[in-house]
Amino acid sequence: MAHQRGAVWFKSSQPEIELNIQGDMLSIMQSQGKELRWC
Repeated sequence: MAHQRGAVWFKSSQPEIELNIQGDMLSIMQSQGKELRWC
C-alpha cells in the first residue's frame, strides 16, 4: 500500500507526471513483482 501512497503524493505534486509514474509503476510492478523501493 505504501507504493500507492507514493503514487498519490506524486499525483498531487505533479499531475502531469502522474501518468508517467503510473505507467512506470505498472512496468516495474510486473518486472519486480511487488518489491518497489522508491523512498
